[in-house]
Amino acid sequence: RNLGFGSRLMVKLLKSVAQRKKLQNLFIYIEEENKKGIAFVERFGFEICENKKVENNQNDKPKNGIKEEKKQQNDCLDVGNYVKLKLDVKIYRQSVMVLVRKQIKDEEEASKHAKKNDSNKHK
Repeated sequence: RNLGFGSRLMVKLLKSVAQRKKLQNLFIYIEEENKKGIAFVERFGFEICENKKVENNQNDKPKNGIKEEKKQQNDCLDVGNYVKLKLDVKIYRQSVMVLVRKQIKDEEEASKHAKKNDSNKHK
């Protein structure tokens, strides 16, 4: 914890997501009591969109020894309370482009400033 691995992984994930033009939203579920985890993903632009309670469904008992597979959104979640967070990928792409343009502009200005300083030293 606090070594930056999670942040680096999230940045890599978000860069990959931004390149997928058809992807509109990215959702993540975090246990409700994991406040640090929620705060972590909120720093990357995720917003809480839903609280969800996942219960152990007793109706999933096999019929005649055969359990029918029904893929549901909750299949990968343990029993408990979760917070669903959403990242609007379109907005994320736009904000990344603004930051990239600003960085390019800053680098150009720094380069011009460095050239001026070099020419002033040679006078």
